Amino acid sequence: NDHAGQRCPQGLLTTGADQAVAFELDQAATVRVRLTPEASWMPTVYLVRDCAQVDATCAGSARANAPGDALDFTAELDAGRWYVVVERPAAQQAGGEFLLELSRD
Repeated sequence: NDHAGQRCPQGLLTTGADQAVAFELDQAATVRVRLTPEASWMPTVYLVRDCAQVDATCAGSARANAPGDALDFTAELDAGRWYVVVERPAAQQAGGEFLLELSRD
């Protein structure tokens, strides 16, 4: 998939390959997203309501500043289906393995 955004995450044009994980909330909640990549790559992670409308439904995001940087943020979300999208920073860069953790705060 390639769920490109122009303003999400953080004003960065996202063009790399990505992987989306869906989850459901039965009520509004504060959700913590933590992504720990292997040391060889610099991912971007963002939280959206609709993968086809990344900019319009972005609830939070983070991007690595150096290879292997852990990413961590919280977002206030309404009940319903949400998607966490993990993306490589550019189409030419190889991705890698990562640990994705979601929790309610």
